[in-house]
Amino acid sequence: MIAVFGVALVHSFPFPQADIEIISSSNDNPGDGTYKWAYETSDGTQQEQTGELESGPLEDGTDGEYEAVQGSYSYKTPEGRTVMVTYTAGKDVSFNAFLVS
Repeated sequence: MIAVFGVALVHSFPFPQADIEIISSSNDNPGDGTYKWAYETSDGTQQEQTGELESGPLEDGTDGEYEAVQGSYSYKTPEGRTVMVTYTAGKDVSFNAFLVS
């Protein structure tokens, strides 16, 4: 099954591809449990994510801290359609992703 997927993946992206450059990038991590980063590439790919340290009851019944994360990424298909996915993760949500377009 893995070999079949690998062949399909190679076949779906014609080679050679043009070089892709990072056209913007930011990263803010003040060291207090919060962060924000983002980037955009010359092929239209974009991604951003933020995180925040939160406090509250944990699964084991004790109080503690956990990271709450949200973000999104988007890319263009070979046909030129933009696909965007948003996601969240935190104490009550392991990881949820939603296809927006």
